[in-house]
Amino acid sequence: MVAPVSVEEDGSFMNDKDEVKAKTVRAKYTKSGLYLNDGSTAPLWTVDWYAPSTIIAADGVHLVRQGFPPAESLDAEAITFFANGKEIRTYNVGDFIDTTLLIPRSAAYIYWFESMNLDDESQTATLTTSSMGKFVFDYTSGKIVSSRRPIIAGVVIGGVVVILALVALIKRRSRVSKAAV
Repeated sequence: MVAPVSVEEDGSFMNDKDEVKAKTVRAKYTKSGLYLNDGSTAPLWTVDWYAPSTIIAADGVHLVRQGFPPAESLDAEAITFFANGKEIRTYNVGDFIDTTLLIPRSAAYIYWFESMNLDDESQTATLTTSSMGKFVFDYTSGKIVSSRRPIIAGVVIGGVVVILALVALIKRRSRVSKAAV
C-alpha cells in the first residue's frame, strides 16, 4: 500500500529504518496494488485507496480490506472483499455486532474486532469478533458460508428460560389458588 501522503512525509512518523523502507517502496511502486515478487514494477492490478490492514490471498487475485478497528459506529466498514482490485462485497460492523452493550468501548470507539484469517486451501476468510462471534466467508465471492453469534443465542436462550420460568410460576400460583379455595 502506498500511503496517501507526499513522498517527503511517507514514513516520517516511523523509526529511521522503517522510514527508509517506506521511501524505497514509494520510489519503486507508484500505485497501491499487487506486483510480482520478481523486481518488476508493472502491477497485476491496482487500487485507488489506502488501508493500513489488508490480507492478500495466495492466488494473487483476492484481497480482504479490514476497516479501522476500533470502529466509531456500527455503520463503519468492517471488511471488504476484492478480486483483481475490484470490490466484490462490503460488510459494516453492524452486520456482525447486534448490540454494543457487551462489547468493550470507549467514548469514541467500539472494540468489536478480534481477528481475521485467510485459509487459502479452502478459500475462506474467518472473522472473529470480541463478542465471540465467528463468521466464515468464501473469499472469492464475499458471501458468508457459516456464522455463530453467541450474544443472539444467549439472548434467545435467556428469553426462553425467562418465559418458561414465568409459565411455571403462573401454573404454580394457579394450583395454589385452587387448593386454597
